[in-house]
Amino acid sequence: MRKFPGLLAVLAIHEASNAEAAPNLIECADRTGRFYDGIGGLSNSCAPWLRSYPPQQQSDILDVLFKPGVIGALQVVKIEIGGDGHSTINTEASYWPNGPPSSMDFNRGWELWFAAEAKKRNPDVVVVGLPWTFPHWYPGLQQPEGVAYYVNWIKGAKEHYNVTIDFLGIRNENGVPSPEDVVALRAGLDAAGLQHTLVVSPDTHDFTIASQLENRSAPVFDAIGVIGIHEPLRTTKTLPAAFSDSGKPIWSSEAYTTYSDSNGGGCWARALNWGYVYGNVTAHIAWNILQAYPSIGSGMNYDGHGLMWAESPWSGHYTVNSPIWVSAHYTWYTRPGWTYLPVGKGSGELQGGGTYVSLVDTESNDFTMIVQTMEYKLSQCFKDTHSPYEVINQTAVFNVSGLPKSVEKLFVRRTQLIATSPIDPIEPFTESNTYFQRIEDVQIQQDGSFTLDLPINTITTVTTLSSADPQIPTIPPHTPFPRHYNDSLQGYPEGQGARYQIDQQGVFVAGPSRVNSTVTTLQQTVSAEPQEWHNWGNKVVFPHTFVGPSALTANVTVEVLPGLGFAAIGFNAQISHSNADTLLRVNSSGHWSILDKSGSITPGSDGWVRLALEVARDGTFRAFVGSNRVATGAFGTPSRWFPILAASFSGPGPNAEYRNLELEIIPTPTSTPPPTPTPPGPPSPAPRPGSGAQLVACDLEDPHQSWIFSGEDGGEAGVFRVSSNLSACLDAMVKILPAQVEDCSGPITKNDFQFSWSSATGLVKSVETRACQVKAHGTMCHYCLDAENGDKSKGVGFFDCKGDSNQMWKFDASAGGSTMQWTGDKGASLCFGIY
Repeated sequence: MRKFPGLLAVLAIHEASNAEAAPNLIECADRTGRFYDGIGGLSNSCAPWLRSYPPQQQSDILDVLFKPGVIGALQVVKIEIGGDGHSTINTEASYWPNGPPSSMDFNRGWELWFAAEAKKRNPDVVVVGLPWTFPHWYPGLQQPEGVAYYVNWIKGAKEHYNVTIDFLGIRNENGVPSPEDVVALRAGLDAAGLQHTLVVSPDTHDFTIASQLENRSAPVFDAIGVIGIHEPLRTTKTLPAAFSDSGKPIWSSEAYTTYSDSNGGGCWARALNWGYVYGNVTAHIAWNILQAYPSIGSGMNYDGHGLMWAESPWSGHYTVNSPIWVSAHYTWYTRPGWTYLPVGKGSGELQGGGTYVSLVDTESNDFTMIVQTMEYKLSQCFKDTHSPYEVINQTAVFNVSGLPKSVEKLFVRRTQLIATSPIDPIEPFTESNTYFQRIEDVQIQQDGSFTLDLPINTITTVTTLSSADPQIPTIPPHTPFPRHYNDSLQGYPEGQGARYQIDQQGVFVAGPSRVNSTVTTLQQTVSAEPQEWHNWGNKVVFPHTFVGPSALTANVTVEVLPGLGFAAIGFNAQISHSNADTLLRVNSSGHWSILDKSGSITPGSDGWVRLALEVARDGTFRAFVGSNRVATGAFGTPSRWFPILAASFSGPGPNAEYRNLELEIIPTPTSTPPPTPTPPGPPSPAPRPGSGAQLVACDLEDPHQSWIFSGEDGGEAGVFRVSSNLSACLDAMVKILPAQVEDCSGPITKNDFQFSWSSATGLVKSVETRACQVKAHGTMCHYCLDAENGDKSKGVGFFDCKGDSNQMWKFDASAGGSTMQWTGDKGASLCFGIY
């Protein structure tokens, strides 16, 4: 390790490849930059399958994330304070589910366990807590019990897990917290002796918190410890002056949220440097830290958005994605508490495009600089609206003064990202990313200068600190989920769920059975609907949990002991408004129902009832209660459903109980599961004009019928990409029939590709207008996707928006790949495809 005293002065001369050098003097005569607070990730409703991994691979995954010298060495872990409600991917359990303090149970949930595992690997990890939802009884921060909810969680984290909570937010993306709530929380923490825990606010995208920072004598100014903004530079390069003027740390307290291919790594690298260069941002916390839930093709939210993926616990396979490697460029050679060199004095823009940041340790005088040269097209973050910019191959000459003469070289590591690289490094491919490679040390000349060649799409770290190569664990190969899977659902530790479980509403955890208290069974334990986040109660209307991967064809069997209300099995997709019509349910008196069929049986003396449901590819089902087949029918349009266990909210009890689960997941005959959830291979050449749309029989497995929408249902406009070629986007302005897709492999610069989608209206509507095709419709019209009177021979085109049955479609914008079914003919099952 090299150490040097004194101050640094850095002369950076940035030279475009094959171009004349253009000097750019940057002096680092002081270290008045902001303190570096770290890089890490957010565990919120994102890793329900982590604890289902075999012990060795589970430990390896945690090592990759947190252990210095492995790969990620993350410095910050932010965890959800579970509130018994759905919070993006799944439900996180509350430690205090009901009002009486006697209901507090720190065995419920796994987020504090996750933080404890991070601390085991790096005791210096910074821990942040934040709630999304609250249990039904929570009264708010203006009541003593509301403050106690936070205080007792912090104390319980220390008592039960030896985890110190360093920072605490008020609520995720719920508007800017009121000054009264911020002050009440700060006062409650102080009264409890928790002065070390600082309050983060507002934990949303909203910049209007600036108004709470203008009056330094106001109580709220002192109560705010950190300004936490979500993706602060997503749409701007300028933050409110009040943020920096306050002197408080500015964090990107939720960042990234991007698909983790090479572009995802590029997004992360650019964001980490842009944050300080343009916004004085000193900490970056990625959502999500780990995707341990099903991805591509499953219909889950935010497919593939983790810093790394762990989606195959039955095989032990996981994927070390590009963003976790990018993180290492910062975390291996810095520590929270180091100091950024100010913009213009060691950090800034490169002449040939890209940015660099420099950090120093004021105690040891160690020095690290990270340079990123990501092109616009390979660093697009989720919902990024920045205009295109240019980055070119370049050479940078840096002149460092202040180093002792004994320091003759600096150590260098580099990552090169390639657009067509496979996500999983075990996949064979001709061109792959190179990660964190040690390259030749840079020699410091007598005048203090050193030279770096900087190709485009690289992340380069230059440092006084040497290190060994990463300790990459051995990763088992992926294997498909077993066709037959059995789990007794008995004997799990109290407060913990079962393997391969993903709660969608309610909390399904082990507890002593009311029939035999010496044995634990899986039970739905939430007594009443929680205080939901983002109106999830209208989307997920009854407690249920996924108990295996999604499938088109599956059979599920389980024994249930109904509690208050019903216990059930069924199939459901995420965010499907909890289609209760897929449930086979039974209550404690033996009354069962499914769709419009119902009947009664006599439960056994112990009250347990066996339920079984078989669902075929075409959506038809057979239902069994006990040993008898009681109903057949159809659930409608088939989907990639998850097998589920379901129940009512438990009220005063007893809880619904489950045991002896049996699953048969029947593979689709024409497809083979990929080694990892990877989007369709390298983009093929953009389709030629004339490769147009057809109405064909719906096939959920056909990528020509699978559409990915970048916007939001009923919200932001976006583009429609066809899964068979992600470089092809639907173009509203093609004036021929059928509808066309056009090349969109580069930056999206024209509005022809922009559409709004609303499931409420069923319309796919162009953002742009053009001359109406029918004069009676007016002068200028939006164009809507139109089934041309349902004539398959005419295909699908665009016509003046009028909202008739020809323009009615069914599409799931949240699925990460969904068919677009024409609903104009109720008897048809026709979907829009590009062939």
